[in-house]
Amino acid sequence: MDIYKVGDKSKALCSFCKTVTGTTFQVRTVPLSHGKGKVEGVLAGVCDKCNRVVSIPQQSVPRIKEEISTRRHSIEVRIPQHLCDVLNLACHQIGASSSSEFQAILIKYYIRRILEENLSKKIQKLLESDLSSGKADSRISLKIDDAMYDMLSSALAHSKLSRSELLRGIAVLIKFEVLDEEDEDAVEDLKKMAAVA
Repeated sequence: MDIYKVGDKSKALCSFCKTVTGTTFQVRTVPLSHGKGKVEGVLAGVCDKCNRVVSIPQQSVPRIKEEISTRRHSIEVRIPQHLCDVLNLACHQIGASSSSEFQAILIKYYIRRILEENLSKKIQKLLESDLSSGKADSRISLKIDDAMYDMLSSALAHSKLSRSELLRGIAVLIKFEVLDEEDEDAVEDLKKMAAVA
């Protein structure tokens, strides 16, 4: 497979100029063929005459497919302020440079663990603690992809909890495992994730 770089030259049929024309590879925003949406940052062959995108090299196809296939789901729940503080403190203790961005990673990590390690009963028990109580006056917002949305749905079905209850339980679990350092493996995993996030 040929790998093209910005500035490389080629030829392609330009449907706008109605002729085979010289092209130059440039990074462009490419409209999707079905007309709904655009993909930014795609290396594409641009007609040297009309300056329009006329070809997409094979190396750019995965980037476009990812944009088409990845749907984002907005998840919003309300939890007590002190549990939001727990999440912020945990991010800080782990060494994440931006707690607001790393919170989503932290929560996704625990959703995965709930399913892999069957932590549903532990989460349900933690919801009985005094730490999980309080007025739900703060909001957590997450954007998750289809795969994580499916994992969240499975965790909710398995635990028989609402989203808000699940997030409360996760925050309490994070308090014990990260802030109180009761799970060294989890802390180490999260520190590695923060280093590359």
